Amino acid sequence: MTAEHQIGWSRLRKAERLVQIPEHRQQAIALLFKIADLQGYGGDEYNYLPAISVLEKIDSTKKLAIQALERLIETTAQITIREYALKRLAELEPENKLVAEKINHVIGSVIQLAQNYDMNEHTKFKELLFIEHNDYFFWRRRMNSNPSIWKKILRTHDFKQLVIALKQYLKREFWEKEFELYDIAYNLIWDGTQNMTYPEFYQAWYDL
Repeated sequence: MTAEHQIGWSRLRKAERLVQIPEHRQQAIALLFKIADLQGYGGDEYNYLPAISVLEKIDSTKKLAIQALERLIETTAQITIREYALKRLAELEPENKLVAEKINHVIGSVIQLAQNYDMNEHTKFKELLFIEHNDYFFWRRRMNSNPSIWKKILRTHDFKQLVIALKQYLKREFWEKEFELYDIAYNLIWDGTQNMTYPEFYQAWYDL
């Protein structure tokens, strides 16, 4: 254990002890927030997760942990940490605005990418669409227990745009020569139709 890790661990233990004492509770919470948001103490990457876990345990409403996660998401420049925080936030509060922004960004990226297909960058395009496809279904699975929230976050217009952007990849030429691309488009369109009525799908398919 490095000296930095040891110091951070000591701070965390101190906060855990203080939070049990009513007159020191607010001081402890402030310390936990400082550890959790990576802005205090030079960025304590070893103990931010345990600090958030403590905040979850001491507040049955989870509001403290949610506030800490929101602050972390908005301040960290590290993508992996931001993504972890978003995943945990989705578990604690699926309707949180930051989760909704992330999901909308994912489907927006799929649509934008599909609309700007460049034959000269075919391999790169397929790789990027595959990444967005996986990201979409990751968040889709995250929301499996909250289908109404998923549909609330992504309105009919979003699914219509998804169908319009991807239907071009369901042509026979893609099925014969680029089945992987065809399959990605099929999966995304099929999932989108699960959130649309038949008339809505009909309008999207024929771009009415």
